[in-house]
Amino acid sequence: MSSVRIVRSRRVCVAGEERAADLLLRDGRIVRIAEHGALGARDLGDPAPGGAIVDFGAAVVMPGLVDVHCHVNEPGRTAWEGFAHATRAAAAGGITLLADMPLNSSPVSVTPRALELKFAATSGQLLVDVTPYAGVVPANQEDAGLLRDLSRAGAAAFKCFLCDSGLAEFPAAELARLEGTMRILAGLGKRLLVHAEWLGEVDDDAAGAAIGPPPQPYFAYLHSRPESLEVRAIERLCELSHRTGCAVHVVHLSAASALDLLRERRAAGVPVTVETCPHYLCFDAAQIEVGDTRFKCAPPIRSAANRAELWTALADGTIDFVASDHSPCPPDMKALDSGDFAAAWGGIASLQLLLPATWTAARARGHRPAELAAWLCERPARFLGIAERGMLQVGARADLVVWRPEERFRVRGADLHHRHALTPYEDRELYGVVEATFLGGEPVFTAAGGPATEPRGAALRLRAGTASSYPGFAAFERRFRNAPEHLRTALDECCGAQAWRDAMLRLAAGDRDGSPTSGPFWADASCLFAASERCFDMLDEDDWRQAFAAHPRIGDLESLRSRFGATRHLAGAEQSGARDADPEVLRRLAAGNEAYERRFGHVFLICASGRSAEEMLAALERRLGNTPAQELANASEEQRKITFLRLERLLGTAPEPATNRSPGPSR
Repeated sequence: MSSVRIVRSRRVCVAGEERAADLLLRDGRIVRIAEHGALGARDLGDPAPGGAIVDFGAAVVMPGLVDVHCHVNEPGRTAWEGFAHATRAAAAGGITLLADMPLNSSPVSVTPRALELKFAATSGQLLVDVTPYAGVVPANQEDAGLLRDLSRAGAAAFKCFLCDSGLAEFPAAELARLEGTMRILAGLGKRLLVHAEWLGEVDDDAAGAAIGPPPQPYFAYLHSRPESLEVRAIERLCELSHRTGCAVHVVHLSAASALDLLRERRAAGVPVTVETCPHYLCFDAAQIEVGDTRFKCAPPIRSAANRAELWTALADGTIDFVASDHSPCPPDMKALDSGDFAAAWGGIASLQLLLPATWTAARARGHRPAELAAWLCERPARFLGIAERGMLQVGARADLVVWRPEERFRVRGADLHHRHALTPYEDRELYGVVEATFLGGEPVFTAAGGPATEPRGAALRLRAGTASSYPGFAAFERRFRNAPEHLRTALDECCGAQAWRDAMLRLAAGDRDGSPTSGPFWADASCLFAASERCFDMLDEDDWRQAFAAHPRIGDLESLRSRFGATRHLAGAEQSGARDADPEVLRRLAAGNEAYERRFGHVFLICASGRSAEEMLAALERRLGNTPAQELANASEEQRKITFLRLERLLGTAPEPATNRSPGPSR
C-alpha cells in the first residue's frame, strides 16, 4: 500500500492550462484535484506511513514524462548504458516511463526468446517503468507467427530501419517485402516505427569515404545524409500505410522538407505519426565545430532555418511529440580523438536532459510549460495506448514531475546519471530544474536526495493494439457496463481465477460509480487491458493454480468436450492446431502432459492459438526441464496471454490465428 500525500503548487498543469491546485494521491492514483489550499490533514484519512502535505510553491507540477524512444542496450551491452543507469537518469529528468528500442541490446529483440531475456534483465533494476519494442529485420519480417508471438509477449510496437542500423545483427528491413510486414502488423493492431532514411542504391561505405579524411568539418557529414533520404522514405512509408492500413510512426524526424508531405498524407487519412528530438530543436549545423563527433546522429542535425520549421510543426501539431532518442555508447566509440565522423557511433546521450533541453529552446520561443506537458507527456502516453498516464486527472496514475522552469543549471556530464559523461550539451546553460519525480505516488527522485535507492519501476507488457484496432469496444460497453452479472459470466470465460474476476468487477463498478481509486476501466480498450494486468498483479500462487485448473490438457480434445463446457468454444478454437495432428504427436503430448503434471502439480499451459501440435509439443518438452518456480512464472505469463486474447474476442476484434509461417530463425 503506497502512502497518502497531498501535492500542492500554484502551477499545476491540468487540462492544458496551469492552475493553483492540490492533488490528493492515494494507492498510486490521483483521487482528487482541489483548489489550492483546500485539502488538509483530514483528507489524508487515518495516519499512514509517509502521509504528508508537500507544498512546492511556484514549481510546475506536470504528469511524469513518457519517453517513447530510448536505447537502454541491455542485455548484452551494459557497457553502453543498462537499465540501472538509464532509469536513474530518467527519474532525475522527470521521466516515469521509457519505451526501449529493440537494439542495441544483445541479442536484439527480434524473437520472443530475446524479448523475454530483455524482460528478465529488468528484474530488480528499474527506478521507473519500462516497456520494450520488438524489431523487424529480414529474417522475421514476413513471419506472421513470430510477429504474432512477439506481440503477445508484450512488444509495445515494432521498429525497423530502412538504412544501415550500425549493428550487423539488426539489418535494414527489405523495402520490397515491407508491405507484407505491414499487413501482418495491421492485423495485429500494432504500429510500425521506422528509421526513415532510404539510401536506395547509395553504399554506406562509399558515403563514409566521400566525407574525406579526419578530422572532418561537420558539413561534410551533413551533406552525406541529405534531407531527400528522409523525404523519399516517408513518401514510400505513407504509400504502404495507406495501402495496408498499418499505422506507421516516423522516428527522429530531422528534415523539415518532409513536413508538407506529412501534412498532405494525414489530411488524406493516412495513419502516420511523427516525433522529433531535443538535439534537432536545440542545435544547428553551424554551431558544430570540425571533428566534434559528440553531435553525430542519424539523421543529422541540420540548419537553423530547418530547426525553425520543426518548431513551427511541433506547435501546429504536424509533429506529434518529442522523444529523446537517447543512444549512448562507450566514449571511445565516438572517435572524438580523431574527429572522424565516418567512424564515430551515431547517437546522442540526452535522456536526463529531455525536459530541460526541450524547455530551454521552447521558452526562448515563447512556449508555455502546459505545451510541454502535451509534447512530453500526454501525446506520447496516447501513442503507447496508455490512457491512465500522461495527464493529471482524477483516476489517473500518480506519475508526476515537479520542476522549476526559471531556474538554470550548467550541464556537467559527470553530474548526470547516464553511464557515460560524454554529451554534446556539456557546459551549456539550460533552464528547468527537476525538484521531484513521483512514480505511482511515491518519490523516485528528489533534488535534495537524488534518485531513490529502492527499485520501484515495472516492466510493462503492452499487448493491446492501437486504439483504432478496437472498434468493438463501444458495443462491449453497451452490453456490459450496466449488466454486472453478464460481465461476471463473460469474465469467468476469460480466466478461471475468481480473485481476478472479482477484482475486475470491482474496478468496473468503481469506474462506473465514479470511484477515483479504481482508475479508468470503461474509457477505452487500453484501459480494459490495463485493468486486467493490474488484477493479475494481485494474484497469489493459489489464485494462479485455480486459473490453470480451468484449462484442459493441450491436445486432449475429448476432455475439452466433456469437462470444460464453459470455455470449450474458446479453448477448442485456441487448440485447433491439435485437431488434425499426427497420432504419434498426440500420444507424445498426452505422455508429456502427464509427466508435466506429476512434476509441477498443474496443467501444462501455453497460448495455443495459431500453434501447431508439433510446436506445442516442442514447448512442453523444453519446459519439462524447468524448476517449479520457473514454470509457475511461465504458466502465469501464458495465462495472461490467453486472457488477453479472450478479452479481445469479447470486443469482437481478435485477429485470426496466423498459421502460415515463412522460414525464419528458430525460437
